[in-house]
Amino acid sequence: MNEFMARMPELGSSEVSAEDEKPTPYELKRKELESSTDYYDQLAWFVFKWITSRAWFEAFIMCNIALIGVATGVDLQFAAVKDPTITQFVDTVSNVTAIIFTVECGLKLIAESYRFERYFTDEENGQFNTFDFVIVGTCVIVPRMRAIAVHFLNINLMTHQRPQFSVP
Repeated sequence: MNEFMARMPELGSSEVSAEDEKPTPYELKRKELESSTDYYDQLAWFVFKWITSRAWFEAFIMCNIALIGVATGVDLQFAAVKDPTITQFVDTVSNVTAIIFTVECGLKLIAESYRFERYFTDEENGQFNTFDFVIVGTCVIVPRMRAIAVHFLNINLMTHQRPQFSVP
């Protein structure tokens, strides 16, 4: 038994080889962007360091997610009532959160500098970022699709009108 204990390393030892120690994403980005002379890299470092990597930013985004959840619950609960105040509240919250999430995606893409693909492939947040990007894209594109469809439908109706016959 003593021979076994002598060969076993101590439980409290903190010997970690350089190969086992991985730098954090913050350290990697700092090494890459902090000393760059490129203005866009400097902007990316500023946005990452002071905005997107901060706890207050994540908390703000989580509060917006909760707010849109509350608005959805209110909308579902009072769907039969058709109260204009509730409709205005839900529409306002939807529009504001769509703008906030669009700005969030934009800031996170800027923070990646010229390597924007990291936004989607990051080991820690890549899947959430991809989901956010799809949601933001849907929020931005879908309302405009209706306007585009109405526009083309009106053009189509104006150019292909039925001939008018007069009956004597």
